Amino acid sequence: MLSQQLSRAESKFNNLEIKLHHTRDSLREKILMLERVQRDLSQTECQKQEIERMYQNEQGKVNKYIGKQESLEERLSQLQSENMLLRQQLDDTQNRADSKEKTVVSIQDQFQQMVRKLQAEREKQGLVLEERNKELIKECNHLKERMCQYENEKAEREVNIQKKKFSDFLKESLKRFLILAKC
Repeated sequence: MLSQQLSRAESKFNNLEIKLHHTRDSLREKILMLERVQRDLSQTECQKQEIERMYQNEQGKVNKYIGKQESLEERLSQLQSENMLLRQQLDDTQNRADSKEKTVVSIQDQFQQMVRKLQAEREKQGLVLEERNKELIKECNHLKERMCQYENEKAEREVNIQKKKFSDFLKESLKRFLILAKC
């Protein structure tokens, strides 16, 4: 009787230990996913900084988007804070996982929700940055076209001025020639 109870208890203990290992493995995977999301967020931040450097000379128009940029930076900071909080929660949960399996499951659900939220937010930010990049490229191309147009108009004006000067010079020379010819 006792040996059967002991056997069942050992079996139950082994099952719980296996579940614990699975839960720890799952948590490690979630941490790796979280680090990948943070890398993606970091890359997004680097892309944002590159765009800012490329369009510095458009300062007047950039000022319109500073509010949006600050909002994105604030959101990024919030996400990083949430990531740090999640990491701390996961670390604490790992330390207590052998005696608090129910807590691990609950935190695992929260983590999955947060990962989905972070992925959705990252995709949204990527789309916003991609759309803004397209707008800036379009605007840059438009400015290049206008610059070419202005340069062509300037060249035409310079040619017309040179023609006028040359015409005036010829008229003046002709007058002098005629005056000298009369003398």
